Formats: sequence, structure tokens, C-alpha cells
Amino acid sequence: MKTKRSIAILLSVVLLLTIAFTGCTENEISVVNKQGNDTEIRRVVSGLSERISYSTLQELLEQSDYWGSNNPKESGPCLVVIGELIDETKSGFEYDEELVKLGFDGRSDAAAYNQLRVTEVFQGNIKVGDIIPIVQSYAYEELRDGGGGISLVSFDDMTPMNKGDRWIYFLRYKEYANAYGSIGLSDGRYPVPNTEIIKVMDEFSKETSKYYEDNSKESFNLLNESRCKALKEIDVASLGVLNKNDFNFIVYAQLLDHFKIQPQDRVNPGRDFDAKLVEIVEKQFQESYAECLD
Repeated sequence: MKTKRSIAILLSVVLLLTIAFTGCTENEISVVNKQGNDTEIRRVVSGLSERISYSTLQELLEQSDYWGSNNPKESGPCLVVIGELIDETKSGFEYDEELVKLGFDGRSDAAAYNQLRVTEVFQGNIKVGDIIPIVQSYAYEELRDGGGGISLVSFDDMTPMNKGDRWIYFLRYKEYANAYGSIGLSDGRYPVPNTEIIKVMDEFSKETSKYYEDNSKESFNLLNESRCKALKEIDVASLGVLNKNDFNFIVYAQLLDHFKIQPQDRVNPGRDFDAKLVEIVEKQFQESYAECLD
């Protein structure tokens, strides 16, 4: 489902109001996510993106995203690669003068930069060993509520870029950032599988094969049940999304099969850091849901 721009704008305003009422500093914080050992993350602000959810791998490969082929800020063909992040990430907020005029602090977006060394190529005019700049939309800020620590503010709903982590990327060059970025945000980045992930995804594919045959209500229910089962069996901290429910199991299963991606029995160095973030998001969701019930 494609999110309307008006909703994204509203969410951005909600974010700015939230920041204002939590008393966060306006100073950006860079290079804090060295596998979570530098500063305590206490809060995560996410769900602010114009996320595009793809129904199939073919849609993603055809780049049928929200912007289509007419987006002047993105150019070039879709790259499909496995890459390793080789630097510490530097991040900061972007500012909008119009928001300042409205009385807000002006933060409209965020940008985090790293370097990606390509280790495998599945599609695109790029070679193994090439190093390319890569960007995500997140930054950090200090919390001034007396408890110390910092907040992660994410506009793309992906876990941060940690040095040494490897991911399967669907990338396109973003001219405004002079760097490559994920197509479809979290739908354009997936974990490099290990044997345990392969086992879960093989079972998911078997259980959901009927869904692609008839698209009936029964098969849709089966798909949902298989997805819930997979979330219980898989290491959700390895999926690369802040909210486990955002992970696209359908596209992931199809890309593993289509590109015949072999398991690599390694753990991303940032896995434990990501696990903290996923836990915080889950706790925040439960607390918000409880408030609604009250």
C-alpha cells in the first residue's frame, strides 16, 4: 500500500511536536552506533517514511515505486548487490526554513552516510570490490528528561548502518545526496541469510505457494499465518527493520530463490545493537496500545 504524501507530512509535524515536548537538543550527534557501546539508546521515533510496500520481487526489480521513473532526485538503473559497510556512520538532521517560520525547530529529515564495499553483484553495472557512498534517513539526538541517553529518529524505518554489517541491497543513485540509497526504503534492504534463516524461509515458501496460485481469501489467511509463524521462528533482530511487522517476507523469499543466494554463517557486528532498537520499538508499541485501551 502506498502512503500518501499528506500522511507523511502530518507524521513529520507530529515528530517535531514530539521532539519539542521531550526537550531534545538541537545539536546533532554523529557516530554513536558503534555496535551500541557508546551511548544508551532509550527511545526510537520511527514510522515517518513514505514507505513503499512491494507485492513481488518483480515489482521491485522494475522499480515501480511511488516516484516512478520521473523522480528527478533519483537516477540510473537498479543495482542488486550484497555489500559490507566499511566506515563508522556519520549522521545529522536536515532543516526546512518553512518549518522554522511555522514555529518548529526546522528538522524535516535526517541523513546518515557510510561507504559500502560490494561483495557480490546480482544486477547492475558494478563490480565486486567497488566502494560506493550510501545514505539512509536517520540521526540521533540527546534526551533531556533527566534520564540521559539518546533517541534514534528514523525516517526510513530501517535499523542503522553499523560498520561491518552486510546486507542485500536494491539501490539507486540519489542525486540530492550524492550517494546510493535503498529503493523502497526497508523493502529494498534484506539480511544476508544464514542456515537458520534459509530454513525458515524455505518453510515459508512451501506454506505460501498456494497464495500465488489463486489469491483467494483462504490462501491470504494462510499467508498471514505463515508470516506470523516465521516471525516467531526467525531472529527478528537480524531483519534490518525497526518494526518486525514491516519486514517483507514475500519479496525476501522470492529474491533468495531468484538469485540463488547461498547462506553465509556469520552474524552482523551490529546485531546486538539492532536487537536493542527492536526491543525498544516493541515496548513503545505495547505502551501506546495500552494507553489507547485506557
